[in-house]
Amino acid sequence: MKKALTLLTLVTAYTLCQAQGIQKGIYYVTNKKNTKVEITQCCSNGKLNIIFLKENGSKTERELDAIQGTEDLYLYPGDGFYYIIMARNGHLERYSFDEARRPEFLEANDTNITNFMEIWSQDQAYIQEKSSQVQELNEVLENRDVRLSLGDLVALKVKPSEVTIPFGKLYGKKTGKDKETLTGSLSLKALMRKSMTISAFDPKTSFPGVESVKYHPYNPDNKSMIVVKTERGLYTFFRSNFDPNLYIALDGHSVDDFIKFMPDGNHLHGKVSGIHNVAVTVYSSSKNNSLSKEKLSSLSKKTTTYFNDMREKIRIYVNNLMSRPVELPDPKMQNATLEKNILSTMNMHAKDQNWSETFNKAIIVSRDWITVRNKYSGVIEGRYISAALVGKWPDGRCTYQTFDLWQEYIGGKFQGNLRRYANGSQYKINCN
Repeated sequence: MKKALTLLTLVTAYTLCQAQGIQKGIYYVTNKKNTKVEITQCCSNGKLNIIFLKENGSKTERELDAIQGTEDLYLYPGDGFYYIIMARNGHLERYSFDEARRPEFLEANDTNITNFMEIWSQDQAYIQEKSSQVQELNEVLENRDVRLSLGDLVALKVKPSEVTIPFGKLYGKKTGKDKETLTGSLSLKALMRKSMTISAFDPKTSFPGVESVKYHPYNPDNKSMIVVKTERGLYTFFRSNFDPNLYIALDGHSVDDFIKFMPDGNHLHGKVSGIHNVAVTVYSSSKNNSLSKEKLSSLSKKTTTYFNDMREKIRIYVNNLMSRPVELPDPKMQNATLEKNILSTMNMHAKDQNWSETFNKAIIVSRDWITVRNKYSGVIEGRYISAALVGKWPDGRCTYQTFDLWQEYIGGKFQGNLRRYANGSQYKINCN
């Protein structure tokens, strides 16, 4: 194990030699299956284009996407596997994962573990020097003597936080009353008697009930994981790479709690219940401060925005990593009037739900409408049809997502406006 930990410093320890970005050109690799790698384009529009040059003379081209919120870190999602490439310490490093699980950038535990790494460099002598060390490390990773997770690697390249984490005890703020509840989908609580303590994770420290953190090589420079003690117990929060001031605790693959550290010192701790409801406690390092109702109302609106934005970005990350870029499906039915109606319905729904994408094309992927009857009486209740909606996002990327559209059965016939009935999978596509 001591040898394994020594080898692990190859990928977890920081040195004075920092990465200088990713340069185009030919790279030599420690993996003998690829004689060389050519980087043909980087890094406009968040894309990294690579050609793998094989021993047998064949070539494989790949396009990788930049991971939002990080520097010089790119990902390629495959079928049942994926890998990342990062620039660090004057060379490039590639890490491969083969679990058929959803790669969650929000988790920094032992769920998604790398099974292979290699180093790329334009200096052939440097590659020869590192090859034996990398080979030994891969034996360690394959045997799981040391677990190096996706979260560990992403944490190395996350952009710096804008807010200093207030380690120590924080106190819940109050209004003129001990408790203030706001109407709407979000209730905001500010109880003076509540407090929580935030600690950095130290691998030498044992936290009861927080077993999974023992595999995480905590990086104090990135503050990639914190431990929070509340009245309910101890919890680990993992830093989000798309917002370095946002820390998230997960229940499975769903957000359970989150902490948003604010520049003004009024930090927000959100407890998620259900799909849309968040109970938020406002904390600060001052024990006696109070907030006005106007300030609470403003913070509640901000928190709603943070939470909806967080959910959307989690959804996009997961869906983009599940599949490679794909082609649009072929239409199973062509009906210009219905397509226009579907497009209008889904754009109105997207606006109501504060989605970011704008749909510009509808493709009907059902051969016909599906009639739905009451399972007890057999009475017709309505019908639905499936369509793929092509969306364009503010950052320039394109996706398509399948939806079921519903129409009511009234007065002996199908009539009335369409409405969204169900959501299907979302896929990344080439905009052209």
